[in-house]
Parts: sequence; structure tokens; C-alpha cells
Amino acid sequence: MKVEIASLSHTFTVPQPRPALLNLDLQVPSGQFVAVIGPSGCGKSTLLRLIAGLLQPTSGNIRLDGKTPAEANAARQVAWLAQSPALLPWLTVEGNISLARKLLATRLNHQISVQQALERVGLENFARAYPFTLSGGMQQRLALARLLIQNARLWLMDEPFSALDEITREQLSAMLVDLWQPAHPTVLWVTHNIYEALRLAERVIVLSPAPGRITADLSISLPYPRARGYASLSRSAAPGTRCSQSGIGGSRMNRLQLGGGQMAVLIVLLFLLGWETAVHIWRVPVYLLPAPSRILHTLIEHPALYVQASVLTLGEAFAGLLIGLLAGILIASLLTLLPGLEEGVMTLAILLKSTPLVAIAPLLTIWLGFGILPKILITALLTFFPVLVNVLSGLQKTDSHHLELFHSWHASRGEVFRHLRAPNALPYLFAALKISAPLALIGAVVAEWTGASGGLGRVMWLAYTNLNLPFLFAAIFILAAAGMALYRLTVWLERRVIFWQSHPEP
Repeated sequence: MKVEIASLSHTFTVPQPRPALLNLDLQVPSGQFVAVIGPSGCGKSTLLRLIAGLLQPTSGNIRLDGKTPAEANAARQVAWLAQSPALLPWLTVEGNISLARKLLATRLNHQISVQQALERVGLENFARAYPFTLSGGMQQRLALARLLIQNARLWLMDEPFSALDEITREQLSAMLVDLWQPAHPTVLWVTHNIYEALRLAERVIVLSPAPGRITADLSISLPYPRARGYASLSRSAAPGTRCSQSGIGGSRMNRLQLGGGQMAVLIVLLFLLGWETAVHIWRVPVYLLPAPSRILHTLIEHPALYVQASVLTLGEAFAGLLIGLLAGILIASLLTLLPGLEEGVMTLAILLKSTPLVAIAPLLTIWLGFGILPKILITALLTFFPVLVNVLSGLQKTDSHHLELFHSWHASRGEVFRHLRAPNALPYLFAALKISAPLALIGAVVAEWTGASGGLGRVMWLAYTNLNLPFLFAAIFILAAAGMALYRLTVWLERRVIFWQSHPEP
């Protein structure tokens, strides 16, 4: 692909005007490997982002085989690889490449298979591994395989090997040349490393300090392959070791998590023992503070009462929590896809959240009666806001490298939402669930307290009016146990659904 750049200038305006490139002209013939070097901040990465269509120039023109960057991207003729490999941690090695193939399949012909791409970079034995089990070098090889699957005519590469150690960098540089030579796509390679530029490129463009201008244009006539340095070292020993270490680390982490659960139980038991001891030593009257043994005796004496009340309250809490979750997720998704609605909807949500629950609960009881419906709605209102705020933050706070990658694939808004934003928001959803699950119990009890014929809230209200503290604390104990159980269940689900967060980055 031929690259033609004429009078290109770009100025960043936030927080204050800062010119990055000024009147830059460049012609790159099809199939040439060009390295772009220069001091930090001279506009090298900006140049690549302008060519990729990730930024719009302040002035000047860019043509890729006569097309604008947007048109070339729409035709899937441009491949992008940045400093970060931008791998999706919830997908396997095979899954990361398959997603790229899926999103590009309707526009590209003659794609190589996923297996072929993995074989080209030496990862065919790691197809079902996850990115967090791979070393940094293996992750970049996976990013190269994903680039190959695109069958693009222009490769834009922004220091993809800069974070790697010297040996791995040499190996991947040699691999890159081997991957480039058969199809000979045009390559624009940004680097700070002069040796790397001489090692890889047929031509070196040198930029001045910002605002970037071309100060030198050098041809490198050395034949390939050039001196490989460390490239002949084995590429397989380190990755295998890395995966084994990951497995050991995972087992150790699971043991630590189990120990944490045991510690929580021990702390609760010690607290109850201290409570029991203090009540007996200081002879605290039962109408002020009953001992845990007395509360347990009350539960044993009236099992049917508390079982029936607990079933009703927990049913209301679960139903309200489900409605609050669904409403929060749906509205957060809508605001992400239609950002123009965010300010108005969030204003209404904040107004609703700011209204005291004790003011809303009686009104819903008056309007809807003493049945189960007002209790469920009160619980839903209480759990809705944390879900909305957290999920909306998760959908919006998507990694910029991932967004650039999907933009380079010309993915639709729906594809970005489904394959990137939604999985990225899962940690935020579980954070909201940890808050909302206990709130659901509180909402159900408050609703029953204000007007109900059953449930733990009703039991607590009757015990309070009769100063029967053992009955009152028995209901509180059930709610506390239910809240703890819900929290532990949420943590258990989180560890299994968001498994990639339980592992450190390589």
C-alpha cells in the first residue's frame, strides 16, 4: 500500500494548544519497511495515529492508495499494533485471534486460519491458554498472530517491543522480518532504538523535536537477514516455565483465599464469645442486651416463626435485587450507547436516590397496599443506584489501547459494546452487587417495618414495641447471616466469572 502525506500538521488543544507535527511531507512506496525515530514527544506516535485514522489532522492530507484513512480502515487494509498488545484477558489465545477473524471476516478475503497464524508465531501449543499465563514476549507474539489474521496491506506498529527484555526483543524482531517478507506489506515502525531501526528497516525517517518535521531520510541497503544477535536462542523454554509458574501461583492464591474465609469465621466466633462473656461478667439485663446463647435459644424455641418470616423477607429481597440489577444494567447500557441521555437520566437518578427511603416506603404502601409488591419496589429502588453508577463507570472506562484496536478493525458500536465494553464492566458489576445485596435486605426490612403482616421486619417491629430484645436480636442475627452468605456467594461467583483478575500480570 502506498502512503502519501502532504503538508500534515496536528495540534493538540487540551489543556492548551501544543503543536505535535508541522507541515510534514512523506511518500512511502508500497511494500517498504520504514522506521520512524526521533526524541520523545516529537510526534512519532501521533503520526501513526493520524495514518490509522485514530486522530484527525489539524491540516494536510493523508492518502493510502488514494483512499482516506477512514476508507482504508473500512476496507480492512490497515493493521494496528501499539506498545500494549491489547489482548482481551477473558478470551483464550485462540479466542483473541478468532474474535479478530470474526469481526473482519465479512470484509476480507484469503484470510489465513487461526491455527496457521499461531503456527507462524510459534504459539500452536498454547491455543487454549489465557493471556495472563503468557510471558510478555508470548503476548506480543499473540498480537503479531492477530495482526497476520487481518491480511492487511499496511502495518502500523508503535514500539510494540519496547517493554520487552533485550533477548526477547531480538527474537521478535527476527520473527517480524520473517513474517513481513512473504507478503511484503508496507510497514511504518515507530521506535526510539536506532539499532532496531537499522536492524529492521529499509528506510529510516528522523523527526525533529516537537513540532515534528522530517530532518533526515535515510535508505538502508543492507540485505536480509541482518545480524540476529540473540534471535537464535530457544523461544520455547521461557514460555513453558512461565505457564508452570502461573499454575503454582494460582494454587497458592486459592489456599490464601480459603485461609481468609476461615479467618472470617474465627473472628465472628471470637466476637460472639466475647459478647457472651461480657454479658455474664457484668450481669447485663436481658431487656438491655441478651446474650448470644439466649438469642439462640429463642431461635430454637420458635423455628416456624422465623423460617416463615425469613422466607418472605429473603424472597422480597431477592426479587427487588433482581429488578434493581436488571434496571441498572439496562439503563447503564442505554446511556453508554446513547451518551446524550446521560446527564438527564443521571439527574433523575440522583434526585430519586436523595429522597429518604422512610419517605418513599409509606407512600408506596398507601398507593399499592400492604402486599408484597411495594416491598419489592422499595428494595429495587435501594439497589438500583449502586448498580447504575458502577456498571456505567465500567462500560465507559474501557482501556484506550483496546478501543484503538477495535477502531482499527472498524468495529461497529454494537460490536465494541458486546465484545469489549460489556466484559470490561463485569468487575464493576460485581462491586455493585457486593453493595446492593446487603442493601436489598435492608430495603425489605424497612418496607416490612412501615407496613406488613409478615416478614422479619414485622417480627422486629413487634419485638421492639414489646421490648422483647431476644426476639429482636434473633431476627437481626438471621439478617446478618443472610447478608454474610450473600456477600460470600457474590465473591465466589466473582472469582469464577472474572477469573482473569485473580492472576497477576506477567
